Amino acid sequence: MIARLPGKANKAFTLIELLVVIAIIAVLIGLLVPAVQKVREAANRMSCTNNLKQWGLAMHSFHDANGRFPAGTSATGLTGTGGAWGYSWLIPLLPYVEQQALYSKLNLNNSFWNDGVNGPALNNVNFKTLHCPSSPCPESSNNNTNTGTAPNTGYVGIAGAANEAAASTWSSGNGIVGSKGVLFPNSAVRMADLTDGTTNIILVGEQNNWITDAANNKNDWRGSQPHSFAMGFNRPNKPSGGGDPGDLRAFNTTTIRYQINAPRMAGQPGVSFNYGNNIPINSAHTGGANMLIGDASVKFMRDSMTLLTLQNLAQRDDGIVISENY
Repeated sequence: MIARLPGKANKAFTLIELLVVIAIIAVLIGLLVPAVQKVREAANRMSCTNNLKQWGLAMHSFHDANGRFPAGTSATGLTGTGGAWGYSWLIPLLPYVEQQALYSKLNLNNSFWNDGVNGPALNNVNFKTLHCPSSPCPESSNNNTNTGTAPNTGYVGIAGAANEAAASTWSSGNGIVGSKGVLFPNSAVRMADLTDGTTNIILVGEQNNWITDAANNKNDWRGSQPHSFAMGFNRPNKPSGGGDPGDLRAFNTTTIRYQINAPRMAGQPGVSFNYGNNIPINSAHTGGANMLIGDASVKFMRDSMTLLTLQNLAQRDDGIVISENY
């Protein structure tokens, strides 16, 4: 047995002291975790902003080379249904976002559904410009081209607004498809057509969160689902060209019908899996969503914005002065 030396105090912690230290550490961790999460979300939101900025610069570069913006969704010229699906606005922009190698493998004259060339070319492909880091939705899907796994995306082209004049829209069981935006089916919009000004038109918005129902069940119903970021349209006409019978789904685009981050949208008109022409802009960011503007800038728009203002911003030439601060 070792005897305690005379004059030496006992240096051991008491149980109470130990518990106090543990409590202090727990409080500090409790304060630190939200701060870390806040910093991480700020970084994710900045990364999402940068993704949209890259797509915006790509659109302007495409316009410089072709005298127009890419079509929101393109038909391949094939006839019939099932195998006649064209490509989305994202495909022509691939060379401008450092994806020339992927673009070179694709055949734009072939279908982008169930095709022996485009399906394998998209299999197991992915790149970060398609995805917001805050999104809880899966980056890839297993049934998008019927040939394997291809990436989804959380960025959707704006075709127009549901409150446009009836002469410029299609309305069907798939929802309303507008043509007063920039990225509508078979569009060929020029910069000069943006008569409201490039700072007053939304080109692309986020769809990066779940669509929920009344029971708060989570559904991945983004515009790219279930057929990947590449899928487009399969009819020859534009909405402003009058009625066009057949399947009027326009993947990877949306026509603004609901507010940003509208809650519990499952079952609402134009909002369902594989039939999503009016799926709302939504994000996992608190309070709103990122939007790509016509001048290639990116703005964070609050979900408190009125639906009418959002719809006005979705139309390139309605002549309405936006008075709401966004």
